[in-house]
Amino acid sequence: MKIIVTSDIHGKKEILNKLLYEHDADMYLDCGDSELSDYDLQNFLSVQGNCDYEWFPSYRIVKISDEYSAFITHGHRYALDEMLAKAKENNCNIIIHGHTHKKRYEKYQDIFVLNPGSIARPRSKDSNTFLLINYDEKNKSISFDFIKLIL
Repeated sequence: MKIIVTSDIHGKKEILNKLLYEHDADMYLDCGDSELSDYDLQNFLSVQGNCDYEWFPSYRIVKISDEYSAFITHGHRYALDEMLAKAKENNCNIIIHGHTHKKRYEKYQDIFVLNPGSIARPRSKDSNTFLLINYDEKNKSISFDFIKLIL
């Protein structure tokens, strides 16, 4: 299974369309601050960011496989310890958040903590990134890769 994760698009619909045109996936997730409509995000499961005008839930639980589930949020409502608690409450071993516009890949208390960065407004030298999650059903393994979108 191939999953693409974005965050902090901030209304840059043309950049999102480029991503969708160039990268196919089985599932698309967005960590908020898209500032786009439900229609524009029809391929995505999205969460509410602090700049979104459309209503989305503040978090989602996404089952990737029997072995992996993800707690998805924007990141402006929860500190790390709160995200870890919410992930544990919901039997998630992955947290994916946005808000900082910077990619993140860490592990706390056996939980992966990830941020895809921003394909539209990056705030680090690692510009225009999104997250690619690959789950290998045969081997029951998961991998996380940050992909730079060439604009």
